[in-house]
Formats: sequence, C-alpha cells, structure tokens
Amino acid sequence: MFGVEFATARSLQHSPRPLLRYTQPLFPSQLNQTPVPQPIPTITEASLPELERQIFEKVNQYRVQRGMRALRIDPRIAVQARAHSRAMADRRVPFGHYNFKQRARQVDRIISSRRVSENVAYIFSHNDPAKRAFEGWLRSESHRRAIEDNFSITGIGVAMGDRGALYFTQIYVRPR
Repeated sequence: MFGVEFATARSLQHSPRPLLRYTQPLFPSQLNQTPVPQPIPTITEASLPELERQIFEKVNQYRVQRGMRALRIDPRIAVQARAHSRAMADRRVPFGHYNFKQRARQVDRIISSRRVSENVAYIFSHNDPAKRAFEGWLRSESHRRAIEDNFSITGIGVAMGDRGALYFTQIYVRPR
C-alpha cells in the first residue's frame, strides 16, 4: 500500500542505461548545480510524539477545510492507541484492528461513547511518515470515512518496531 517509492526505485534499477550518463547540461552554469541528496531523517523513540502531533494536525486541518469541527486530543485515549501500536510493533498482535472491540470497551470505560473507530497504518520509509500514513488513510474509503465522521475526540499512538517500521493508531470517539 505504501511501497510506491520502493517499486519506482526498483524499476529504475533495471534500466539498461543510467539516465545521468547520457544527460548533457543545457547551460554551462548547470555543471556545478548537481542536486545533493538530502539525508532521510532518523526517527527515534524520542521523536514519536512529534509524529503523533503531525498526524493530529493533518487530520484536523483536513476536517476544518471541509467544514467539520476539529478533534480534541484526550491523553487517556492516546494511551490506548499507543498500546495498540506498541503491540503491533513488538509483533504481539498482527498488524490491523486485532482486539478492536476490547479497545473500544476500554475507551467506553474512560469516556461514555456512542461510537468508536480507529485507523491503523505501518510505514517503512522515514521520509515524512506522518504524511504517508495520513495520505494512505485518505486513499482508503473506510479510513477516510473515519476521519470525516462526526467524532469529537481522538487519541493517537505511534511505535517503532525493531526493524524501523512505524506503526500508527488513531482512535476516534463520539461521546454520549
């Protein structure tokens, strides 16, 4: 789902002739303007709260632009989201919505709710992973519906697995 970058890089690898070898600069001034590749940022456990904040902002910006009210973060719901992301990252549960009903009951004990939903994602690239997760959710009708539904509270959790994959969980709550 999020392997577009890998597929593109792989297809270029099988090109019979490297493109740069045959490209001539149009102007002499271009000779010294070779783009320098930017390093992919290193994600650490300490930077995971920043990814949570980025997802929160992207979802709220999207909602407000469409005339919906912004969600508010509830740290107690974030604890549930982080626990699920951590469980997926540690491979204690499979990637997905495993035990969602149990999480929804736990959320209902915290905030009496009419409805609970969640979105999950895993990203292997560290090149703007919050953006990749968010855009992946928007491309999926069911995930986009959760973002656009009449929820008012959210909690977000991000965890990193031992191989560097990032696991995102966002829980949405409509209180009673």
